[in-house]
This record gives sequence, structure tokens and C-alpha cells, in this order.
Amino acid sequence: MHKIIIRISRILFGLVFIFSGFVKGVDVLGFNYKMVDYLESFHLDFLQFTTLPSSFLVPFLEFAIGVALVTGICVRLASVLGFLFMVFFTFLTAYIWKYNPVQDCGCFGDALVISNGATFGKNIFLMILAIIILFARKEKYSNALAIRKSSFTVLNVGMLLIMYYSYSHLPILDFRPFKEGVNIPEAMKTPEGAPQDVYENVYYYKNLKTEELEEFNDTNYPWQDTINYVFDHMDEPRLIKKGFTPPINDFRVENRDKQDVATFFLNNPEFSFLWVSYNMNKADIDAFKNSERLAQWAKENNINFTGVTSTDITTIDQMKKEHNLSFDILNADETMLKTVVRANPGIVLLKNGTIIKKWNANYIPKEFTIDLLKKLESDLTK
Repeated sequence: MHKIIIRISRILFGLVFIFSGFVKGVDVLGFNYKMVDYLESFHLDFLQFTTLPSSFLVPFLEFAIGVALVTGICVRLASVLGFLFMVFFTFLTAYIWKYNPVQDCGCFGDALVISNGATFGKNIFLMILAIIILFARKEKYSNALAIRKSSFTVLNVGMLLIMYYSYSHLPILDFRPFKEGVNIPEAMKTPEGAPQDVYENVYYYKNLKTEELEEFNDTNYPWQDTINYVFDHMDEPRLIKKGFTPPINDFRVENRDKQDVATFFLNNPEFSFLWVSYNMNKADIDAFKNSERLAQWAKENNINFTGVTSTDITTIDQMKKEHNLSFDILNADETMLKTVVRANPGIVLLKNGTIIKKWNANYIPKEFTIDLLKKLESDLTK
């Protein structure tokens, strides 16, 4: 019986690690942004130089540990590493659950977002499995060794290639609300009858007999008992039940007068290009030449080409002049732009508010034609 428990624990733990490593590995930049958030919330900004290497290392190690445990290759090492992973992340998520420095731990990237409390509970369960595997790490596996070794090698090499491609181009799987095929206006709507946020008011009244402050809510506050109580103050309303939140709720693009002009892109019935650089100071300068080439083609074919960035206006003007960028560049929130496209800069093709296609600006097609745009639109509806 104990062998069955050990095997189930090993396979289950391994599958969770494979999934966790994979969904982070296909979006290396997204995981990098989450690590930056962590460091900022813990006031460890001076360690930000470690985030990009760690964004490759952590998902790959998770994936490799999972593959090792599932295939039965290097189980002793994988069980020790898996246990150490769980010790670190269980303590980390316990802290996050208690103090809530970040809203989403990022354990499963954008593929599966769970609460901080659920994340801690999940890690307690995995810790139990890790302990079982650790004490049974001398279990031997002799069947189909060649197949298991080949699977171990192919899966890990494949994961490395996927991570490299997703970082240098765009993620091969997009779990974010701005993925291709999404109609942004539709994704911003709240359905009729959808659950609303529920808040509770917290009141503090002074007990005239004991001279102590007592806490009340909307159902029991003693507003009529002026003999025993006097109102002192109240807190900000407390959220007790989260309602429906549209997948996209922060798509705002501002012109230089701070006016929101996003509706132009969302309602434009023609093709339009959105050039996205969440921060021009951190952008890949080599991609600017490609961007300008596409902007010129768009201008010749009467297609709108507009840039958006969180960079300040002065820097925008300086960089446009320095790199000969002819197109208008507007302002938007940095976090939102990072979510729209995992490239800096990236290109988004829109029509009627629908995302037709996205590219890393380094890898846009060498030749654009109207027929190509139409084909991309047609392929999206198939």
C-alpha cells in the first residue's frame, strides 16, 4: 500500500511542478514582471538585476523537477530540490497570505490565478507530498530506462526552446485578457445582472459607561441609543464579497491633454496598428527601425499607426527625434501595456476593437500588404 501512496505522491507532485513551470516558462517576461513586483513589495529593489535570469531558472527548474519525478529519472536529486522549493515557497506564501503584499502570487502565471489563501493551502498539500517523496527517494525504477531517459531529455530541451522563443518573440500561449481574437469593448462590459461588490460599513461608538470604543456594522450599530453610546468614527467600507470584474477594465489611452482617446482604437472599423512600448527607456532600440518601416507603409496605405507608452512626454519627444520616429506616441498605464503585449516594443493589429495579430517589433513580416492583413483577419475567424 505504501508503494502506491509513494507513486501517487510522486506523480501528482511532478505533474503540478510540470504545469507550474510550463505556464511560467511560456511567458518569461510576465514572470519577470511578477518578480519585480515581489521585490518592490518587499523593498528589495536593489535585487532587480536578478529577476530576468531567475525568470528563466525558476520555471525551468520546476519543470525539470516535475519531469524527473514523473519519468523516474534523477529522483533522488529531484526529491531534494522539490522539497527545498516547497520549504521556501510555503514560508513565502504564508507571509503573503497574512500580509497581502501582492494580490496574485503568480504561481501558475496568468493561466490560473488563485487567492493568496488558496495558494498557501496548495503549498501545504504539496509540502506533504514532498516529504513523502523525500523519504522514499531511494525507490528504484528499472523498467523502460531508455524510454524514460529519452522522455526526460526531449521534454527538458523542448522546454528550453519554448522559453527562448517565448522570450525573444512572443509567448506561444497567451493566457492574458488581451490575446489575439479578443474584442476589447466586449471584454470591458459587465453583463446585466452580474454580481456586484458587497461592502460592509464599520462604525466605532464610544461606550459612555466604560469609556471604550466598540465596533459595529450596518446591522447592529446603536444609532438610536444615545444614552449609552456616542458615535466616534467609521472606517472606509470593507469589501466582504468580490463581484464580477470584466476581463479588461483598464484600457485607457491619453493624448497630451490627458484626454482618453481609447475609443478611437476601439471603434475604428478599419485596420489600425498600435505600437506598444511600456517604457521607451527600456525598449529594444534595434526594433525602432522595423517599427518606423511599418509606420511608413501604414501611412502610404492610409492605415492608422499610433504608439502608446508610459514614458513622459519630454522623453518621448527626445527619442522620436533621436531615432527618427514619425508616428504619434500617446500615453497609457505601464502595467496595462505590459499586459497587452509581451514585447518592448510590440505591434498590435486592431480592427473594430478586435485584436487581429500581435508581433514583437523585431519579428514583424518583412513585407506587408493589404491582402496579408485581410488574411490575418480571415484566419482569426476560422
